[in-house]
Amino acid sequence: TQSTWGRVVVHEPQQPRIKEIAAATEPVHHRSFTWFRVLILITLTVQTTMFTLLRRRSQGILAEKFSSASVLLVSEIFKAFFSFVMIWFDSNHHHHHHTAKQHIFQLISTLTPVLLPSAIYLIMNILSFYALSHIESATFSLIAQLKLVTTAVFSFLVLGKAFQMYQIRSLIGIVLGVVQITHITQPNRSSTSTLTGSRWLHAMGVLAAVTETILSGLSTVIMERIFKSTQNLNTKPLSIWDRNLQLSICSIPIYFLVHFTQSQRSLFDQWSVNAVVLAIVSAAGGILVGLCLRHTDAVLKNMASTGGVLLTTVLSWLFLDGAMSIEVVIACVMVIVSVFDYTVPHTSKIAVV
Repeated sequence: TQSTWGRVVVHEPQQPRIKEIAAATEPVHHRSFTWFRVLILITLTVQTTMFTLLRRRSQGILAEKFSSASVLLVSEIFKAFFSFVMIWFDSNHHHHHHTAKQHIFQLISTLTPVLLPSAIYLIMNILSFYALSHIESATFSLIAQLKLVTTAVFSFLVLGKAFQMYQIRSLIGIVLGVVQITHITQPNRSSTSTLTGSRWLHAMGVLAAVTETILSGLSTVIMERIFKSTQNLNTKPLSIWDRNLQLSICSIPIYFLVHFTQSQRSLFDQWSVNAVVLAIVSAAGGILVGLCLRHTDAVLKNMASTGGVLLTTVLSWLFLDGAMSIEVVIACVMVIVSVFDYTVPHTSKIAVV
């Protein structure tokens, strides 16, 4: 209280505006980093959708005859060139004591950790092209969401990662949504049909897609461990450009071998516009996955591809004669809600170990 010319003025305590103060005092670089993570996840979702739809249109609908290994080879060359440019720019910009040439020679001498991931990626990519030549893009995209489960399992087994209860709940919700929409969009089957011809090829496509999800979960966790390892050059973690360049150096000769083993044709024989776009989109995917693993984690990377379920299903319905119904919408909503359930911070600290 305070007396002023015979009047008593009472100053009531002001309630602090906690939310406004917290927002004002939040570091600008932290907010920028959060938006950068969101941008990475959104861009990766779009890239995953484009890559799936283009492969289905090229291989399953148009039945183009270019070599998938040649497309993947060119993609690795694009990625290697882009990574080399970024490494060169980073070396000159930050005035490292190692020149770019010395740094690249060091990267080549430390290729051993990425040999296994390179081989796994090669098998995955070949399997995905084969699968999309026999099953529709929406079905492939939905089966691919099983990598959430495989990634979580391998994260627990390899990295010893603990998952909170709300994360387990969100993963279960995603699996249920995937099962629902996969059942809805499966090919129509008559009671007299037998597992021959197109049905046999469809079954083989599904098997290839499922195998790819298992390998994807394993490779994602391995790469997360490599990216976040501290036992690298100069005791500092290698950049995403360093690892992408290493992966490309390992992959390029293997793709050359696969292409010329499968076919005696020239590298660009029967290429089309779709093949060129596929090579570019595939290269972009490798860079985006590296960014995602560097700034988020393996499960969030797979959450981004899960977000592509809705986009892939809608675009497949609009342009590739895919299935669409109220059941499909409900299943997609179930998946999207589960994604938000995983990404929104929770106060619970209970972990499953």
